[in-house]
Amino acid sequence: MKGLVRKNEEIKTMAEAVGDHRASKGSEPRSVYGKIVSFADRNTSTDDILNILTG
Repeated sequence: MKGLVRKNEEIKTMAEAVGDHRASKGSEPRSVYGKIVSFADRNTSTDDILNILTG
């Protein structure tokens, strides 16, 4: 049962990331996953993404 709960939490996090990624939305993504999807959607390079996430 614990594994199922964790899977549901992971699915919710990924769903939020997909919903948050739109640049036209005007707000910051809620999670690092949303940021990754958002940057990937803009055709940003992998190096750019890593630089942004690691500061």
